Amino acid sequence: MHYKATPPVFSEDIKDYLENRLTFGLKVPASAFYVWHVNALELNDITVTFKENDARTAVFMDDAKDIKLKSILIDHKKLENNKTMLVQKDSERVEVVD
Repeated sequence: MHYKATPPVFSEDIKDYLENRLTFGLKVPASAFYVWHVNALELNDITVTFKENDARTAVFMDDAKDIKLKSILIDHKKLENNKTMLVQKDSERVEVVD
């Protein structure tokens, strides 16, 4: 599977707010979690497995602040704070803990 490095641009119009339309072709820039406009989120003890390989990063943070990701497994691997597993765009204080 090929995926463009630049994520799609989503509308900020509330009438056309982002929905999960993967079945119909819209792809968000993350294979597991796309976190957009979020302040103070904590995710603990989560395991994500895929039926097939996905070229996208597992977690994409876009305008996110004060995020804690603890004990997250992505396809049998611990989530790490690197660009292959976690992308941060305009985000602050994102912490990955084993």
